[in-house]
Amino acid sequence: MRTGRDDAGRTPKDVVLLTATVVAPVDVRNLARRDTGLRLADYLEAFDFYLAELARGSFDALVLCDNSAFDLAPFAARARAAGLAERVELISYFGLDHASSCGRGYGEFKLVDHAMQVSALIAAAGDDVRVWKVTGRYKVRNIGRLVATQPNDADLYCHCRNRPLPWLDMYLMRWNRRAYDEIIRGVYRQLEQDETPTSAEQLFRRVLEGRRWSSRIVRRLRHVAAIEGIRGGDNVAYGSMRRKYLLRVVAQRVLPWVWI
Repeated sequence: MRTGRDDAGRTPKDVVLLTATVVAPVDVRNLARRDTGLRLADYLEAFDFYLAELARGSFDALVLCDNSAFDLAPFAARARAAGLAERVELISYFGLDHASSCGRGYGEFKLVDHAMQVSALIAAAGDDVRVWKVTGRYKVRNIGRLVATQPNDADLYCHCRNRPLPWLDMYLMRWNRRAYDEIIRGVYRQLEQDETPTSAEQLFRRVLEGRRWSSRIVRRLRHVAAIEGIRGGDNVAYGSMRRKYLLRVVAQRVLPWVWI
């Protein structure tokens, strides 16, 4: 059960935003999972999972935004069948009007800006909305626990790692409007990889550490995100990395100062 009220005594709305590129550009780099059929199956499977979590009350609304102008009718049919159509919003537009060399992180957070600007459900959630950005092919198995235990005074809630490299996990982040306006809006321009081999996750970490923000940033999730899905970069299933996940869980409990 979710708890926590803001300073005015209201319970903020939690909206999950699933980012999607069903049809990947043919020239995108560092992407092994390119087949549209496989990607669509990934997104639909994850969407079904989040529909079930929405019905369970883990969060208040679900928004899926695709930037490849894909017909989202299969997703709409699933939302209707689950009886959740009024709490689900599907946005399809073409947002890949930039060079593929800019990188996938660039495209994803450009998509985020579009969703934040046009989503009716995010707007309806009010000024104290909390948006959970999830890479749409991944299932965060403990999303309900993460939402329920979030620090209510955090403007940006994310997960940073220091080993083996300074890193910000971009597959799951949560922000409110204050953090969005100050940190997230337009950040995609700083994630461009056209002239650098540095990952978007490293570049985003540099953004966070590069200045003093007025937004309150919590840089470690209270629980390690339990990710299920197949990584786009190498077609490796997160399930095959169970030992790494357990290591991070143990380290966070007994060595919380070791960010791995």
